[in-house]
Amino acid sequence: MEGDYHGRPRWAARDAAVGLTLSRYDPAQVIDLHRHKTAYLCVVLAGAFNEVSDGMNDACRAGSVVVHPAGEAHANRFAPRPAVCLNVTVANEALDGVGRSVLHDSIVTVAVLRVLSHVSASDRGALHAVADLRWAIEVETHRGDRPSWLGDVRARIERGASTRTVAELAREAGVHPSHLLRVFASQYRVRLGRFLKLRRVARSVSLIATGELPLTDIAFESGFADQSHMTNVLRAETGMTPTSIRRLAAL
Repeated sequence: MEGDYHGRPRWAARDAAVGLTLSRYDPAQVIDLHRHKTAYLCVVLAGAFNEVSDGMNDACRAGSVVVHPAGEAHANRFAPRPAVCLNVTVANEALDGVGRSVLHDSIVTVAVLRVLSHVSASDRGALHAVADLRWAIEVETHRGDRPSWLGDVRARIERGASTRTVAELAREAGVHPSHLLRVFASQYRVRLGRFLKLRRVARSVSLIATGELPLTDIAFESGFADQSHMTNVLRAETGMTPTSIRRLAAL
């Protein structure tokens, strides 16, 4: 479950289902083309880098998640400031059929932080958190046989519409709200309201990790009533607070 992530390891933990390595990368560090034997996720907590893989050049920043299938080749060039990444090794079968993906403000980040909090505490919730992580990966990466209008709803949410109401999303999609709720839950195995909440949490994590905005502004930008509301939801969904996330990003 362990791997070399070409940075300076700051912290590591693992159990039977998942391995976690927090790594720090130097400003302007370059990592030549390489592969990893096992599948893993890279969650960017601070800084930024460009990753080249199979002709694609993706910009990754705080809040991004890069999904790496086993054996996938990639190279990295970091921005001129330090970066911190949480690399999460999972069983290869957890990413069966999933290609390389770069996700932004993703519910995968929320699930990874929950795994981190449980593994760090060595409690019994870790296996359930890993199951949630696998579900989050499937939801974010699978774009199979689903109605085109539902794909449009997902695209709107990913562009920042997580603060909109179900009625607004349904009206824009041209369907009845109850139909949207029913089809969304059937296709993604989660209620739309909960999915929107997780996306708001993911957005807040991205903004918190950068450390550039006051928490009151982040709460507003992420669609929460106030800072206290954001902190309570964040703790409930990830087991972490804004302070602990910023501390993690600064290691």
